[in-house]
Amino acid sequence: MPHNREYMRIGIISDLSGNKPTHVIRIKGSSGIHGVATSGFGGRSLTKGIASAVTVLAAAGSLADAAATSIANAIYCEDASIERCMAEELDYDTDIRGAVVTKNIGDIKQENIEIAVRNGLKRAKALFEKKVILGAVIFLKGHMAVYPENSADFTISAIY
Repeated sequence: MPHNREYMRIGIISDLSGNKPTHVIRIKGSSGIHGVATSGFGGRSLTKGIASAVTVLAAAGSLADAAATSIANAIYCEDASIERCMAEELDYDTDIRGAVVTKNIGDIKQENIEIAVRNGLKRAKALFEKKVILGAVIFLKGHMAVYPENSADFTISAIY
């Protein structure tokens, strides 16, 4: 995503079941961010997590894609409203046969949403500290978390 502008604006969604941007990320041109990817429940692939959406900013698209999947998988908690199954039950030809994945998400208790988001932030922090990512935005059931919280390289705002 090469660009010569001082800033770039990218629309992102807070829930993969939707199809319209809900937020805008404003990226500083000199940030080194050249890849953006989103993953979560309801996306193209199966997931072990419950994230509505995770958008990752990285130096390359491939890094952003892999990290978004990793963080989305980490966003999990035990809750009676979460239905899980074997991956092959949802997709016979899956490449993750034998893995337990999320099948359905109901009304998660507030304290469990907070646990799941913390799990995602912990994974984002680890990837950030290893310099795999430059930032992440986590959405779960109407809640949003950003890592790092006060980046000089990007800001996020809701579209009203």
